[in-house]
Amino acid sequence: MADPRHSSSSNAVGPTSGRLAWRRSLGAPVVAGAVAGLDGTIYESANNGVLHALDPASGQDRWVFNPGGSTDNNDDLSTSAAIAPDGTVLWPAPGGHLDAISLQGRLEWSIALRGFVLSPVVEAGHVYVTDSQGDLASLSVSPKGGTLRWQLKLGKVSFGSAAVGDNGVVYATVDNRLVAVKDSGTHAQTLWIFEPHSTIEVSPSVAPDGTIVLGTNDGFEYGLRSTGSVRWRYPLGHGIFSYSTPAVTADGLSYFGDNNGDVDVVRAETGTVIGRYRAPSKSLSSNGVGVWTSPAIDRNHDVYFGTASGHIFGYRYDGKQLFDHPTGAIVASYPSIVGEGLLVIGSDDGSLYAFRN
Repeated sequence: MADPRHSSSSNAVGPTSGRLAWRRSLGAPVVAGAVAGLDGTIYESANNGVLHALDPASGQDRWVFNPGGSTDNNDDLSTSAAIAPDGTVLWPAPGGHLDAISLQGRLEWSIALRGFVLSPVVEAGHVYVTDSQGDLASLSVSPKGGTLRWQLKLGKVSFGSAAVGDNGVVYATVDNRLVAVKDSGTHAQTLWIFEPHSTIEVSPSVAPDGTIVLGTNDGFEYGLRSTGSVRWRYPLGHGIFSYSTPAVTADGLSYFGDNNGDVDVVRAETGTVIGRYRAPSKSLSSNGVGVWTSPAIDRNHDVYFGTASGHIFGYRYDGKQLFDHPTGAIVASYPSIVGEGLLVIGSDDGSLYAFRN
């Protein structure tokens, strides 16, 4: 989820079997999504508030950064760090801080926000970040430090991270709204607000053609034009909603999971149904929640996701199941395909799993 559009798609070929490359215990639930640095180092944190820099080949620590403090009791919010152009790790740290960590694991600077910091994104030299109190902030970052450019109060509660379109417009979810914001340098301007009249618990994504894809709790997945009007509305079914941030691909497909354990695929421009990956009934947890993670898609359109019942699934593009790896604990961490096709995903049992061919 580290790219500005929230594509969650990779140019690499992901694993075609459930063979583990390695498994690490990070000492607390691993809910955050992993990201890879410029040199391939994997950055992942656990809910004990510790950031690990991991060797992708072995999963062993290259360094550990522990500022002290747990992750503010937001035990099911999957956040990810972002990588600045110089390789600095921009990490949503405990205590409502966005921390900049050097390649050697040193704290370079820190900026405090009002709430729990969600996943930052880097676009055109600027950082955009939302927090759990409904704020959207823009930062300028450099090797010398980070500076708050502007901060905008969007609402009361946010569970989703900001996304940025190719037009430079920032999209953020708060309460029951999606807000489009124009960055004017020293201040921000709200362009439009879309209200589906239902709680939104995920981040928006932006397809290559500019369509904003959004999941809600009203039983629909939406595709919006850059003007905020509805381009299409995809019915998930009665009583079905999305805890899964949609993923978009370079060729214009949108993938999103739901609480029924399915991952649907539509054409982002039109909402036309392409296919569905239907996990077996064991993908559902005792409270009926299925897919909590955003799907990850590889170069061949193979799909990977986790479920609240503790399973990590891989599916081939044609719907054939590649593997089902049980973890014994909730999988809320967003999967990442890094390097030459290493699939990395965490679990609430404190494990970080890595699969490769």
